[in-house]
Amino acid sequence: MRNARVEQWVNANRAGLLTRQHLLEDAEEWDRQGRDTSLLYRGTRLAVARDWAVTEGRDLLGGPLASAFLAASGELEERERQTARKRANRLRRLAVTLALLLVASVTSGAIAVQQRQAAVDGRQTATSRELATKSTLLATAEPDASMLLAAEAFRQGRTTEARGALLSAQSQRLAGVLPGHRGSVRSLAFSPDAKLLATAPRTGPYGCGTSPGVAGSPS
Repeated sequence: MRNARVEQWVNANRAGLLTRQHLLEDAEEWDRQGRDTSLLYRGTRLAVARDWAVTEGRDLLGGPLASAFLAASGELEERERQTARKRANRLRRLAVTLALLLVASVTSGAIAVQQRQAAVDGRQTATSRELATKSTLLATAEPDASMLLAAEAFRQGRTTEARGALLSAQSQRLAGVLPGHRGSVRSLAFSPDAKLLATAPRTGPYGCGTSPGVAGSPS
């Protein structure tokens, strides 16, 4: 009857007994190896041994060596946990620092681009006004040059001065010579893109008999 109860107790506590046996063996090996920290328990293995010690009582640990082994394992785990927390905090601080540096870099880059664009716009505006002034001065004496300057002024920047010069130049009569055709012209036509002007001569007994010509459009 007593043997049966012992057998039932053994079966019920088989896992605990295995835990105790492994703990005693590992503690002795740890002590033989000069208490090398690499032999200490960690994680789940430490948690199982601790739970068993709390449940069964430390008097079943088999002596102070096993208790010292568990205590050293717990201290090592806590040190490693603190080290991991410090490492995580450093990584978070580093990530925040890098994010701030990235924002600062992007912001400074955007400011530099805006400043460059402002400088370019300023130069173009100044050039537009200068050309518009020249166009106005030449409007009477050289209307063709005045028109070209006004068009370039408007291309550089749509300033008030450029618009005024362009409107003023368009009101002037522009006379020009298109080379390429000699003699009288019977008809003419522009190409669809308005870049070429084709002329046709008079033909027949009263025509000059010259060949057609093609000239670039003054526009």
